[in-house]
Amino acid sequence: MTMIKDLKSMAAGTEIKGFPLMIKTARKPFKDADGTTYQEVVFMDATGEMTGHILLEMGETEFIRWKSKTNLCIINAQLQFTDERCKESNKLVVFECFDAATPIGYDQSQDLQAEDWKQLRQDEIKGKIRHGLACSFIRGYAQKHGTVPLPDTDRKMNILAWQDFIMTGQ
Repeated sequence: MTMIKDLKSMAAGTEIKGFPLMIKTARKPFKDADGTTYQEVVFMDATGEMTGHILLEMGETEFIRWKSKTNLCIINAQLQFTDERCKESNKLVVFECFDAATPIGYDQSQDLQAEDWKQLRQDEIKGKIRHGLACSFIRGYAQKHGTVPLPDTDRKMNILAWQDFIMTGQ
């Protein structure tokens, strides 16, 4: 598994994929010379700290900012040379990541690659969609019939079909 001490020994330009990190400190977003919006952060793990930037995604009305103490799963990142804060070193520029809802232990993430992290993210999204659909169905059924429905295969298949429709639009 990639650790910060390993990142510090790698050359600028190295691409890194599929590993967990925690944001120790999240600072204000900024735009680079090309107009791309990043957020400056300090990453940390058991082996040390490293400065970095996270490419921000646009929400409905504004960029979605990261918070300090957030556990991330890094999907795609690159080491770049920096002399920020009058200190020459490498920084980690993250192009794709997601928030790990629960802290990831070493034994859980030891052998996961970038594709595994993407699949975990898709599974997490599908689970949230299924949860929302099931809760909506139960509430509507209870309001109409005055009782909570029992689970059955047809209802499950309908929820899964709606989940697939929401994920793919088909």
